[in-house]
Amino acid sequence: MFLGYPGFVRGYTSGSLNKHEMFLENDSLSHMLIGKRIALTSAEIRLPFTGPKRLALITSGIFFTELTLFFDAGLAWDKVDDISFNSHKIADNKRFPVFSTGVSMRINLFGAMVLEPYYAFPFIHKGISQGFWGLNFLPGW
Repeated sequence: MFLGYPGFVRGYTSGSLNKHEMFLENDSLSHMLIGKRIALTSAEIRLPFTGPKRLALITSGIFFTELTLFFDAGLAWDKVDDISFNSHKIADNKRFPVFSTGVSMRINLFGAMVLEPYYAFPFIHKGISQGFWGLNFLPGW
């Protein structure tokens, strides 16, 4: 499984991996994001932006959106890997968690699909890297 899949850890898509690689010394970040086992967590603060009068900042009967501040974390590993929380000592069989934070807007498309444009700041080896735009297509609200 790949931690950069939509809805997992935002900011670690396959398109952003080449830009992330410059922050690691002699190691591949893509290796850290793929494994047979994964652990994920996410914390979000959501604010209804458009929708029903009582809940949202802007009243709308058909267009429902929400603004979100998020913090994602994920870890991918295989049976033979050792899990470490010290990302400064990377080795072939050591895995460490990856983190990102950012903002997103979820747009409900008639209850059938959710579009989620986001701007994520991944935490890479030496701190926060540059931000990355992304777009998730989610199956439900």
